[in-house]
Amino acid sequence: MEQIKSIVNNVLQQLSSNNRRPQEEILKIWQDVLGNKAAKHTKIMGIKNTKLMVNVDSSVWLFQLHLRRSRLLEKLRGIMNDLEGINFRIGKVQ
Repeated sequence: MEQIKSIVNNVLQQLSSNNRRPQEEILKIWQDVLGNKAAKHTKIMGIKNTKLMVNVDSSVWLFQLHLRRSRLLEKLRGIMNDLEGINFRIGKVQ
């Protein structure tokens, strides 16, 4: 029984580390593309159905990011080819 538990734990750790790498790279590119000022007004919430989910702290930043969406998506696809879009919504960023 301990052997099965060990195998399951190893598989779960490998899956977690494989998922983290693209997410860490997305965070880095996100800050590079947006700049520190704009990045402070956003928080990446995760990926759902091949779309990046991003919270934004105000309607002003929501509008600005909608204008930048295609450029952001183009750069992020360099890391994740299967990324289909970015969804912005007003929400908590801290």
